[in-house]
Amino acid sequence: MRLPSQEEALALITEAREPAGDDPAAQAAVALAEAAVLTDAFGAVQGPAGNAVPETVARAERAVELARRTADPLAESAALDALTGAQSWAGDTFATAATARRRITLLASLPISPAGTHELIDALGVAAEAGLGAGDVPRARRWARQLADHPSLAESGHRATCRLLMVSALAGDVDEVLTGSVRFLDAWRRAGSPARSILAPAAAGVAMIHGLRDDHDARREWQEIMDRLGTSPEHVYGYGAVFDAMLLLHRGQAPEALERTAPEPSRCGSG
Repeated sequence: MRLPSQEEALALITEAREPAGDDPAAQAAVALAEAAVLTDAFGAVQGPAGNAVPETVARAERAVELARRTADPLAESAALDALTGAQSWAGDTFATAATARRRITLLASLPISPAGTHELIDALGVAAEAGLGAGDVPRARRWARQLADHPSLAESGHRATCRLLMVSALAGDVDEVLTGSVRFLDAWRRAGSPARSILAPAAAGVAMIHGLRDDHDARREWQEIMDRLGTSPEHVYGYGAVFDAMLLLHRGQAPEALERTAPEPSRCGSG
């Protein structure tokens, strides 16, 4: 699959505006494309002030409003997803979590359908991460458990449990992590051990829990799994720093924990 260039994408959006006319659904679709393509997927088209963040949020908010007018919950959910991403980019942690909750509420009342299920699974993962970022651990765990128990993910235990393992590790729930890690590892191996970095926070959380239990062999095993999943510097200096710092603090190594969390992701090199 070949991704279009920025110029191609801009040309397609420009071409789509005229036939959209006054049709609410078409207008909502074009607005969503603008929010996703013009200011997100291509690293942001700068606005007049040279700051793309407010423009991105404004475009996403407009997409949400237009989608709401269509009375199509799935279209509105897609727009809310774009707004969640824009707010996260803007660094508005609590607005991000609130929008993620709004999306869950919208989808919870829908009848079961393939499209609705796909949207809900995505929304639960986003809401769990956004809730955790805002410090709302109880809600984050609730959504992560709902995701882990979703029947559509019964044969994909590694995908189903990855958020729950991350949240439970941060919450210090050793039993839930140990139980969930068995399902995660079995499903991941049956799937061919895919190298997906989205699964790495779960492995890092399990490794930390084994470290807290002084089970060094198990910790090394999960660190090796995390390496195989593929980790970028941003991930390593994000969740990796948090889990490592928690283990260092448990061992009474406060200066080392501070040093581990000192580098900012944007300043880290390939190591």
